[in-house]
Amino acid sequence: MKVLVADDESVSRRLLESAIFKFGYSVVSVQDGESAWAALHEGPESPRLAVLDWNMPGLDGPTLCKQLRQQPPAAYVYTVLLTSRDSSGDMVIGLDSGADDYLVKPFDPGVLRARLKAGERMVRLQSQNEQSRAYLAAAVDQIDSGVMLLDASGRIRLINGVLATMAGVAAGAAVGMGRAELLSRLSARATDADTSASWAQQLQVPEGSFERRQVELELLLPEPAGRRIIQWSVAPVSLPEGRGSLETFRDVTAEVESVRERERRALTDPVTGLTSRRGGEEILASLVEVAKASGTPLSVAMLDIDRFKLFNDTYGHDAGDQVLRAVSRTVQSTVRGSDVVIRWGGEEILIALPKAQRGHAIKLAERIRSAVEALVIEPFPRVTASIGVDELETGEDDLLNALRRADKRLYQAKAEGRNRVC
Repeated sequence: MKVLVADDESVSRRLLESAIFKFGYSVVSVQDGESAWAALHEGPESPRLAVLDWNMPGLDGPTLCKQLRQQPPAAYVYTVLLTSRDSSGDMVIGLDSGADDYLVKPFDPGVLRARLKAGERMVRLQSQNEQSRAYLAAAVDQIDSGVMLLDASGRIRLINGVLATMAGVAAGAAVGMGRAELLSRLSARATDADTSASWAQQLQVPEGSFERRQVELELLLPEPAGRRIIQWSVAPVSLPEGRGSLETFRDVTAEVESVRERERRALTDPVTGLTSRRGGEEILASLVEVAKASGTPLSVAMLDIDRFKLFNDTYGHDAGDQVLRAVSRTVQSTVRGSDVVIRWGGEEILIALPKAQRGHAIKLAERIRSAVEALVIEPFPRVTASIGVDELETGEDDLLNALRRADKRLYQAKAEGRNRVC
């Protein structure tokens, strides 16, 4: 291990060099404080032990110790302050400046050796701690979630690159930062003001509370990340100085979108792209609630493609699906923006018509029937549709009876010759 000797007195410096060399150390020798400062900042091979004379030109020993603590080298340097001053007050001044130990001239070689051995043990322990922290930081940086460890006072002691990137701050700059400041940086990247307020509110951890919690929120990160759904969780941890917390910020965008897509598919008819009956029943229930609460009418139109079974038997199911898609697109493009089009089953399509009384609904249904009749689907013959219309009546709490009446009128249209509205 290298030992730096800094002393402007040549005789004293040579005595130190000789003694330290005999102890089995490599010696780097300089004559003033500025040279000592430079030697301790050369890089990984810089000395980790330093014997510094109190009185030197430029930077004296105590000033050099103070600067080493304020602007430390990459690795910790154990310093022994060497001086002819032997009062307890001088010793206090020297140790307060940041020196690790204190040695009075003329030095006793045995005492010097003991001081250096103690320093060597400290340096090795420090190196082991630094190595452990480096291993931990490397491991945490491989986690694809944002991670931060907070001490009992709410200060960040460990943070990985993922979370630092989310917050738009360098990981090194975030260490020592208060939790509230980091969360405010994250909150600034919320998708909107409401989400920002949600972050601020939901991510609060009451003082003294260490219960496990989990919240899902959205962030708008710089491209190419864009809008992301982040799952936050906090768990208590035991630290040497007391209770701290480990917080994780996991990007669950893909998982959430996958679930949403499965839900969307479950509520969407795969052949026509219309809302499925399962999804449609939920929508119809909400339309009834709105109609009853607002006192506005609600009508339904049940459409059935004429002779569709015969068409399927003649041209095949693929052709039947093609016709279903074409009719569905035509209906969807003909209705109003507020209307809801649902594949009710087979070749039946249900159209819910909010704020439309029966008479108005019949006119809309006639427009749909005409559009279907005008449809050209090469190379197949023209198709037509029959439609039954009815309205939610006063006192009805659901559309069940209205749908039955519309279905009855649909079969009436079929019986009267098809391609008509009843």
